[in-house]
This record gives sequence, structure tokens and C-alpha cells, in this order.
Amino acid sequence: MPNKSNRIKQSNDTDSSTTEGAELEETHDISYHLTRHNSNAVITKEFHMLREKIQNLPGVEEIVNFKTGITYRTTKSFARFEFGRTFMNVLVREPKYNDPTHLVRDITSHMWGYKGKIKVTSSENTDAVFDIIKQSYEETL
Repeated sequence: MPNKSNRIKQSNDTDSSTTEGAELEETHDISYHLTRHNSNAVITKEFHMLREKIQNLPGVEEIVNFKTGITYRTTKSFARFEFGRTFMNVLVREPKYNDPTHLVRDITSHMWGYKGKIKVTSSENTDAVFDIIKQSYEETL
């Protein structure tokens, strides 16, 4: 009787020989995140505008190869984008920022590691959303 690790290895060997096109390792790029939930044109445009502004900040690293979203970090993560069909959630480090339009919702009780969430459904608040992201970015410096 083979030991447990041999059985797992045999199972993986079988999976890799299937011809149904199943990949053992998926790659997740920006188009994966935007098309996975069929994000509409407004959300896609809004994300690209925010992405361009974030990438212009010094020392920012974009981490795309996660299945559930796109993360931006310096020495610590400061923003995360998660996509839906008609909305985009932007998670930020804290629930309290200089936020005159009251976009940030406190999600501390969710214990996700991020304590604030902005739900973006239109392109009306691009500058306000970026201002909050920038404040979160500045906390990591």
C-alpha cells in the first residue's frame, strides 16, 4: 500500500495528463480580474484611471497574481481592488481619513486586514477615492 504522499503524487500526475485544458497553475492578470465578473465599462475605466494615478506614486508595487483582487503596496499594503459586475470595492488601511464625501465604510469587524472600504459604482468620485488611497499610501511610508 503506497503512503499518503505517493497517493497525492499519483493523483497530481493523473491531473496533469488530462486533455481537457485544465491548468495546474492559473495566472491572474488585470484582464482576468476585470473579465471574471464581467465588470462594466464604467468600472473598468474607473479602475484604469485610479491605477494610473497610483502607479505614479513613488515606490508602489502592483501585485496582480492573486485570484481575488489586485493589491498595491510599498513596505506594507495600502490598497486592494476587488471587482464585481457593477461595482468595485477599494479596501484601504484605516476607516477614518480626511473624507468630506463620507466614502469610506468601517469594516474593522470583518478582520480582513484592511479596515476601510469604498464601494465604487460610478466615475463621479475619482479624485475623492484617489485622495483616500493616497492617505492610505502615506501611512506606509
